[in-house]
Amino acid sequence: MNFRETFEWLMRDRHLDSRIRRLKIRRMELMSCLEPGSMRYDQDRVQTSPKDTVATIFAEVDVLDREIEALQEQRAATVIEVSNAIEQMEDDREKTVLAMFFLERRRMEEIASEMHYSMQHAYRLRVKGIEHLGEKMA
Repeated sequence: MNFRETFEWLMRDRHLDSRIRRLKIRRMELMSCLEPGSMRYDQDRVQTSPKDTVATIFAEVDVLDREIEALQEQRAATVIEVSNAIEQMEDDREKTVLAMFFLERRRMEEIASEMHYSMQHAYRLRVKGIEHLGEKMA
C-alpha cells in the first residue's frame, strides 16, 4: 500500500465516527419533532384530512437506529483491525505516535509534548510509521 492508501485505511475509524455523529444528530432532530410542543395542528375547526407524521417519523428513527448500530459494529471491527496492525510494527516510537494519533485521536501538539519530541520529529515519526505500516500490509 502506498502512503495515501495506508493513511486513508487508518482514518476509516474517524470517517465512520463522523458519519455516526451526523446520523445521531439527525435522529435527535427527528425525535424532537415528536415532543408535545412540536406537534401542532392548524386552528381550523374543519380539518378534512389531518396528516399523521408521527408514524413516518418513528419509521425514519427506526431506520436511523439500525444504520447507527451497523456503523458502530463496523467501527468497532475497524478499531480492532487498526490496533492489531499498529501493534505488529517494530518501532515502539512509531507505534506510540500512530496509536495516539489514530486510536486516541490526539493532536500532534499533544503527542509531541507528551513524548518530549519537537513537532517536526513527531510528524516525521508519524510519516515513517505510516510508510512502514503500508509496507508491512502490502
